[in-house]
Amino acid sequence: MFSSYEIPVDRIRWVSLFRALIGLFSLFLIIYWQSKIESIGDVKDFFKILIFVFAISLIYGTILIFLKRVFWLGLIQLLIDYLIISFIVAKTGGIDSPFIFFYVIPVVEGGMFFGKNGCYLSTFLNLFFLGLSFLLQYNRFFPYKDIPRHIYSKEDFFYYYSVFSLGFLVLGLLIAYLNSETRKFKEKLKKSEDRYLDTERLKSAIIQAIDSGLIIVTKEKSVYSINEIAKKILHKLALKENDISLIFQAEIEDILKNRGLKREEKRLNINNNNFFISASLVPLYEHTGEMLGVLINLSDITEKKILEEQIRIKDKFAFLGKLSTVIAHEIKNPLASLKGGVNFIKESLQEEGDISKILDISSRELDRLNKVINDFLYYSRFATVERSNIYLKNLLEEVWFEVIFSVEDKDKVRFIYEGDEIVFMGDPNQMRQVFLNLFLNSIDAIRERGCGNIYVRAREEKEKVLIEFEDDGGGIDIEYLDKVFDPFFSTKKNGTGLGLSIVYKIIEDHKGQIFISNSEKGAKFIIRLDK
Repeated sequence: MFSSYEIPVDRIRWVSLFRALIGLFSLFLIIYWQSKIESIGDVKDFFKILIFVFAISLIYGTILIFLKRVFWLGLIQLLIDYLIISFIVAKTGGIDSPFIFFYVIPVVEGGMFFGKNGCYLSTFLNLFFLGLSFLLQYNRFFPYKDIPRHIYSKEDFFYYYSVFSLGFLVLGLLIAYLNSETRKFKEKLKKSEDRYLDTERLKSAIIQAIDSGLIIVTKEKSVYSINEIAKKILHKLALKENDISLIFQAEIEDILKNRGLKREEKRLNINNNNFFISASLVPLYEHTGEMLGVLINLSDITEKKILEEQIRIKDKFAFLGKLSTVIAHEIKNPLASLKGGVNFIKESLQEEGDISKILDISSRELDRLNKVINDFLYYSRFATVERSNIYLKNLLEEVWFEVIFSVEDKDKVRFIYEGDEIVFMGDPNQMRQVFLNLFLNSIDAIRERGCGNIYVRAREEKEKVLIEFEDDGGGIDIEYLDKVFDPFFSTKKNGTGLGLSIVYKIIEDHKGQIFISNSEKGAKFIIRLDK
């Protein structure tokens, strides 16, 4: 009936402590009521009971250190408590004792130890020990032989026994019912907690398995939950968790207000580098319909954007290559004839004046137009890369020597090389064009600010060569960063918009990559090539 019931050891300990406290409290009551009630005798016996209660509690505590299964200890403890209570009732007047209510304590104790069946057992033991106590008192057996006789008939004892028994019986059944319901409730609560924990683990596993970042932001715009992918994205972007609330602040506020769905793409400039992120924002609700916050599905689309940009530029280059063939046949030759005609007229007139000035202007404009056409034609000429060893530092110094003597205010611009002696495979003529265009681009930017330096840094990374061009020109507006390699795009008054496009195409033909960003000083171009 009871042997399969496991009694928690902590519960036995608490009952032992509670018994000791009840014993101490009872002693104070007995000492107080001794002077009020004649039937209470000498309190020495109660001191003995108190010492016994403390001693038995100490014994219980010691045994509990070594026992894992405490079923029999709980049963013995229950029986000893009945004997102690019966002795206290006997010493305080039996049927007149104010401590008969102590018999309630073992009923509660039985329920704590053995559940509903323990309440039934304790109720039966209540009736047994109370009946035995009244029977011994009526016949004046031990421990009632020294108690003064009171005028109670047999019917009186039966009456009081019936009343107390009915009360204990009702109380026992009520405690058994409450104990049973409490146990059922605890089992349901435990199952609910287990289901909740299982659900939470499942949700956590699903969230962690998703290959995009998930962030839950509360109505107060603080991050409530974040998965590992989102943490990696934020770490890559050098952002803190709560920074995401600031980046999407307007979208979050709109969702909290209008309860809609949003999908956004953001370009972030962090440490002078461009990053692109995509986010789907969805409102989260309680079962009552009240909004809890916003779920953000975050993705790093930087590589995707770079690839799209490369494809877009390739499409433009393909069109430009076709266009250059047409220009070669339809414009180049007539332009050469016009140039020759202008020069012939100028030499034939051999005079100064307005006509001579007009001819000079026409000649310069024809030269400029010819340069644009030559840039066009360049696309159709460097389709193949003739590779040989390139000594980077030597090539840079040669190109710089050519450039610096063709510009004005040469003393206001300096070239500084910072790097190793690097040798890599590439087309020397095409790489010369790359460095030439980058130098000219930096010089034009520095001129607008007065003076400055051009820094070129180079290093090897495994099988790659990394070359950085950085100037003191103040950088490029963020809105133009993703357009600088587009053909015909230029922020210069007289620019053709082809110089950096040629650079991009040459690097691409070398199976390399080129990126642009802004540093603290100015623009920075990063070139990555195979050795």
